[in-house]
Amino acid sequence: MTGPDFAAVMTSTYVVSGSIDIGNNVDITMTVALDTGTGACSLIGVTAENTVINYSCTTSAGANHLFFTISPWCSTGGGSKKYSLSSSGEATTNGTGSIVIDLGNVAGNITKNIAIDKSNSNC
Repeated sequence: MTGPDFAAVMTSTYVVSGSIDIGNNVDITMTVALDTGTGACSLIGVTAENTVINYSCTTSAGANHLFFTISPWCSTGGGSKKYSLSSSGEATTNGTGSIVIDLGNVAGNITKNIAIDKSNSNC
């Protein structure tokens, strides 16, 4: 929009969202975020075992990454196992407590689903 004493630039806002499938015997707290200063995210639901919750982030166009962090990264008690995080078959991490998903150049809405399970790897 322009005028004799006014000029405005409109930026597009996009949504990055999806589901988080929390597996059996997975007891965690979780955060989800985008690159610093590029948007805001929220979890929708309660992080409890055997549940599916959702997340939603808003961001503007441009290069971006999606960060999921869980705590603890390993189950507790006898026979402790590492938790595995995976993203729609694209990326998997085992026992690190986080996963980073490269969103590339965001130019539209994106859906990325995450699964968190107890792996077979000892802590």
